[in-house]
Amino acid sequence: MDNGFRRIIGFFSIIGVIFTILGAIVAIVALFKPTAITVVLQDLFPEATPVVVVAFPSSTSRASSGEPSPILTLTETPSPIPSPTPTETPRPTYTPIPSPTPILNTEPGSILDVSQRWRVDGAELALNRYELVPEFIRPIFTFYNNTTNDLIIRFARDDRSQIVAEDNLGRTYAYDLARWANGDRVMEEVIEGDSRIEFPVTLWPDGQFNLADPQINEIVITISFSKIKEARWRIPVHH
Repeated sequence: MDNGFRRIIGFFSIIGVIFTILGAIVAIVALFKPTAITVVLQDLFPEATPVVVVAFPSSTSRASSGEPSPILTLTETPSPIPSPTPTETPRPTYTPIPSPTPILNTEPGSILDVSQRWRVDGAELALNRYELVPEFIRPIFTFYNNTTNDLIIRFARDDRSQIVAEDNLGRTYAYDLARWANGDRVMEEVIEGDSRIEFPVTLWPDGQFNLADPQINEIVITISFSKIKEARWRIPVHH
């Protein structure tokens, strides 16, 4: 037992001498190369937090060697810059749907050109085209019922006030409707809401003249029925 105990005591004594020698070496190196100690420690313990050891040699040793005393400079570690708070994406603004522009009624007393429409409270009458020969002129009308109610087109054969035509020389024209070719005295049609109908009107000179007269350059036709009251168009006569 005594021999074994002595061996243990001797082993630890050797270990203590070794660590004493290593400590002396580290102290000597730290006096002159402190960064070297940091590198060695980082190599030995890579996962540990780096620690910088600064050794200050005595003024006596520095003075004896002729080296100036070190000046310690302290630098402030900058605070981390906070990440900017993301801005909230603005919500889309609601744009109201513009109201449809109301269609105005045609001003009474107006004289329209071919292709223009006469408008009255949802009813429209258009003169889109016409046929012209020396014996007669035939404007072709289209009536649009843009309302939700039924509208009636009615022309009486004996009522000459519904369609009146006069040229620039003041001469008048009689008119005829295709329906009257069958002997009907009245033309009457029911036009349902949101529908249309096309009908021609034949005009011929009411006297001893024809449309070949070079002095005739226009005819104004006036028509009235249903909601349409005294709608006028100017029809040019080209020679």
